[in-house]
Amino acid sequence: MGFCNIILLLSIFGTLPLWIVLLNGYNYYYDYLSSQFEDDPLPVYDFIVVGAGSAGAAIANRLSRNNKVLLLEAGGDPIFPQRIPAFSGPLLHWPQHDWCYKTVPQKYACRGAPNNVSYWPRGKSLGGSSNLNFMLYVRGHPLDYDNWANITGDPSWKYENVLEYFKKSQDYHGIHQNNTKHHAQSAYGNLHIESRNIDDLPLVPEFLQAAKELGFENVDLNGPQKPGFDQFEYVQKKGYRFGTYSAFLNPIMGRKNIRISRYSHVTKIKLDRNNIAVGVWYTRHGVKRFARASKEIIISAGAVDSPKLLMLSGIGPSEHLKSVGVKPRVNLPVGQNLVDHVVTTLPSVIIDKPLTFDPMRDFGLDTIMEYAINGTGFLSLPGAVAAEGFISTENALIEGIKCIFWDVKIMSSGVMDTGSVIMGRPDDPKTVVDSKLRVLHTRGLRVADASIMPVIVNGNTNAPAIMIGEKAADIIRQYWSEQYLVCPQLSTYAFQRKFTQNKCFYSTISI
Repeated sequence: MGFCNIILLLSIFGTLPLWIVLLNGYNYYYDYLSSQFEDDPLPVYDFIVVGAGSAGAAIANRLSRNNKVLLLEAGGDPIFPQRIPAFSGPLLHWPQHDWCYKTVPQKYACRGAPNNVSYWPRGKSLGGSSNLNFMLYVRGHPLDYDNWANITGDPSWKYENVLEYFKKSQDYHGIHQNNTKHHAQSAYGNLHIESRNIDDLPLVPEFLQAAKELGFENVDLNGPQKPGFDQFEYVQKKGYRFGTYSAFLNPIMGRKNIRISRYSHVTKIKLDRNNIAVGVWYTRHGVKRFARASKEIIISAGAVDSPKLLMLSGIGPSEHLKSVGVKPRVNLPVGQNLVDHVVTTLPSVIIDKPLTFDPMRDFGLDTIMEYAINGTGFLSLPGAVAAEGFISTENALIEGIKCIFWDVKIMSSGVMDTGSVIMGRPDDPKTVVDSKLRVLHTRGLRVADASIMPVIVNGNTNAPAIMIGEKAADIIRQYWSEQYLVCPQLSTYAFQRKFTQNKCFYSTISI
């Protein structure tokens, strides 16, 4: 049986590199041929969204309900193996769908990594990094968002106020459905979230029991988060990955208001003489193109590529831009607050009972059939990641190490980078975007993704990035709806709107 299992494992996982190349190649050349017969793009769109990742996909979906939207994505469609959670690890670091970033050698971290370098996978396809991550749905602590509200001076970023945006995306089928304050099956939500049967999760019952023995309860860590432990909830549907491509983009492929341009790498934002963003330059299949926006350009390219695009457009630290030959347009501290989570790896542990999943022993045709029919079993688990815990302490890393009594290696997680286009008060010298996500000293330009986080949340960043996209779409729609409010009389238009909260912009009387 062991030999047969080895052959089966090799036939599936061993051929994965070939399928990655073939399927991505098919997507690219199919799009190339299709592009030769497409209608010409519109001369101008209402909005241009750069990046179809976790935030960008949500923004494009919401804005295109009533506006003409151009969504530009440097990659193509996700490939089928990305839907299978067990392939999450082997699918990283392939340039066909991953930007394959890596850090400079680290002085105080990554001691166990080659050359002290941390590898940062970043998604390059519709759905972005939600096609590469481990599908964990974790919001973070309410105090994280209350801190954002304090930093920005805008109470709309408090947890109680952003909770509606978390719920708006949700189609929740997890184990905490009774917690209706924090979870929902929204009429607008397509983001399917589910839990696995705890008895099917290797070592999880024992893990949670051990946590109880240490004094930690089994709690809903998203409703709201508090010290404790729980099994993970996944952004999956029937055991298959259900990232933002599946939730936000695939359902609107036939929507007439949106044009989704694949393999379209944006290289620069065009600013006019008044620093108004009016369009973008991008390359698609080797051809340089220009697209124009009549209202706004929203950058949602992630914590690495959003600041990169801003700096290529002349928005960033002036001295640095001059040093690399870019003409400065707006002097802002772009890229200077980049933060990532710290992660540790643990050595193998020997136990005296067959509680774990051993591929040599347990992987067979029945494993494949279980997943194909029920969406359960080993193939439904991303990297065998199954449970989590949060400890409240002044130094979580040190206390966590004390808690588990193991020697560890400390390194950057490489998958949760944030804060490179920091949101804050306009008078704060660290701020790049205000609380409405507008790039300072420009008009018609916003950034909406994990890069705007003023302080990184204490959990995974995918769910917060989607929430940022949902909130950004509402901010933008509200702003533009207000541009068409009509003042009831001339005196209101001329005087009162300057001294009151009256949000009207045009008078019924021509002046």
